[in-house]
Amino acid sequence: MSTHSTPGAPDEFRWEARAASETPGTASVYVRIHRFEVGPPISFDRAEPRVTALEYLIGALGADLAAGFRKVAWKRRLDVDSVEATVQTTLKNPLAYLGVRGETGDPAVKTLEARLFVSTLGDPALVRQVWDETVATSPLCCTLRSIVKLELTLKTLT
Repeated sequence: MSTHSTPGAPDEFRWEARAASETPGTASVYVRIHRFEVGPPISFDRAEPRVTALEYLIGALGADLAAGFRKVAWKRRLDVDSVEATVQTTLKNPLAYLGVRGETGDPAVKTLEARLFVSTLGDPALVRQVWDETVATSPLCCTLRSIVKLELTLKTLT
């Protein structure tokens, strides 16, 4: 659900999510008219049946970059054949999440590495401008950059 407290003031616009958990390791998230399931915060099991909260975070960053690049490319009239992002992350101490005896520190995200692969025959200078604008206007990049080591790479495929 989103609310707007002051008409005409976009800085006051709020986005809202509600999460409820009825069983250990799962939550249902409600946003606007949508609902999605989230598994545990992190999992070391490749067979975990649910998407973890951490995977939603890195997926959201990839989606932000890929969809954002497409939008800016369209606005700048850059013809793009395909756009794909990959995102990897490391944690400061994932064992701290498990509560392993003797482990110190916390399980915070240590690094986020995002690579955007763009297939285009467009002018390389324009591709770079589109990428720079995408990163500069990405809510997630602008937020995450100040709290975590964020490594962003653009790869152009022709």
